[in-house]
Amino acid sequence: MLGLEALVKVSARIRRAASTLDGPDPAGSVTRRAWPGKQAIGAGGLLAVGQALLVIALDRGNLAVVAALLATYPLATVLLARLLLGERFGHRTRVGIGVALLAATLLGAS
Repeated sequence: MLGLEALVKVSARIRRAASTLDGPDPAGSVTRRAWPGKQAIGAGGLLAVGQALLVIALDRGNLAVVAALLATYPLATVLLARLLLGERFGHRTRVGIGVALLAATLLGAS
């Protein structure tokens, strides 16, 4: 990640290519306050770490436990929607989240 950022600072060609991650500039101005492509690079780095941890878990862990915990990945999206977007949960959604967290806790304890 840091290597790509260093290349962006050094090379104008790579800077132009990386700026496509930002999308069009709505104001049409030349200067930008921040480079949102950093968020994309950070997300890619986190994804790579997550995939590496998944491979390690599949290699060393119990497949049934890893598969069950992997099935709870949409929970992160739902919780981020609550935290970042202020989504409201209904009663069924809250019960489902609670059951999923309880199941993950019980699987981790086994």
